[in-house]
Amino acid sequence: MELTKITRSKSFEMTNGVGLKIWDKIGAEMSINPLDDPKQGYKTMDDLIEEVHKESYKEFSIVADNVPVPEVQVEKEPKAYSDTEQIDNCETVEELKGFEVYVSNKPVLKAAYFIKLAKLIKDGRE
Repeated sequence: MELTKITRSKSFEMTNGVGLKIWDKIGAEMSINPLDDPKQGYKTMDDLIEEVHKESYKEFSIVADNVPVPEVQVEKEPKAYSDTEQIDNCETVEELKGFEVYVSNKPVLKAAYFIKLAKLIKDGRE
């Protein structure tokens, strides 16, 4: 078997300054001689595609140069309690009764509700 042609294409996704994404696909094809190294030809085409991309999209140099985008630290809001945690945190039967309608169609929450209700009544926290 004789390899006579190598084809290479590469897709790029970029984001412009206002956050819009654009895509581009650049391809190259190369004929090779039997004495040429196919791996070197592939690498040469890959380098050529990268170079064409960088020249064509200079305004997207962060993406084109593969420079990592700095990580932005965002303050996370405190984790909201799950419904079962909120039910379990009730201190009185009256406070718990606020969940009565909400849990009526939710079997898991309904079970948690009645377990907590029994515990509060047992402890005398009506």
